[in-house]
Amino acid sequence: MSNLLGKVLASRYQLSEVIANGGMATVYLGRDQKLDRLVAVKVIHSHLAESPEFRDKFFREARLLAKVNHANLVNIFDQGDDQGNAFIVLELVQGITLRQGLSDLGRLEADQIHQVSRAILSALAQAHANGVVHRDLKPENVILADDGRIKVTDFGLARELGNDTDTGSLVGTVAYLAPEVIRRGKTETASDIYSFGIMLFEMLTGAQPYRGDDAMQIAFMHTSQRVPSAKTIHAGASAKLDELMLWCTQPNSANRPQNADQVLNWLDTASELPDIAKTIK
Repeated sequence: MSNLLGKVLASRYQLSEVIANGGMATVYLGRDQKLDRLVAVKVIHSHLAESPEFRDKFFREARLLAKVNHANLVNIFDQGDDQGNAFIVLELVQGITLRQGLSDLGRLEADQIHQVSRAILSALAQAHANGVVHRDLKPENVILADDGRIKVTDFGLARELGNDTDTGSLVGTVAYLAPEVIRRGKTETASDIYSFGIMLFEMLTGAQPYRGDDAMQIAFMHTSQRVPSAKTIHAGASAKLDELMLWCTQPNSANRPQNADQVLNWLDTASELPDIAKTIK
């Protein structure tokens, strides 16, 4: 990991520090020497870069991000390969993740949830309109920027609808996976909506609906139980948002909103929620 610190990729992107390290890639703080701006440079792990399959998955993220460009999505600037170091260059968004915000604040207020939800759903709506499912929506992949912007990131597991979306394998983070994904590896736009619904439960209550000793136990709960009302944990939770959460987490995908646009329309007509803008810092 550290052997790339100080390196310049493609004679342009100088890497100065590690921002994040995941199972597939490391994200570095970089400087675009040509345009003199700070960027995020995501470099695939060397042991994965040797696999054509993993390289294809990695560069698919770049193509998908370019296809679904939106103000609430992290922008992509470039992609390339430098002596076996496959990388993509992303907009640097400075701030905290929604996960960090929830850790600091616990549950959120209704107006904060409304603002964060609108940003997430607007980004998803653009993706869904372009036939793309995210497949790994979770608080870690939502950035609350210092300047008040809210961005969805990490489309590393995303796929185009109709392009191997029925994989037969478990992908994503199990705490946010829809029942159909756990049972059959089948992903669709409604699967992203389920993940959003679990995030909504967490924003309303400060806790996930299912907790267990291991991933398989949590997966079983998603397929055998109904997500409870948020009011069972927090009696003061917004009734309207609780209603939305229960709709989004219906076990049968046919009974959920089918795409992010449907949920956005619901939010815009929910009279209980004020149309204001507050940022979480």
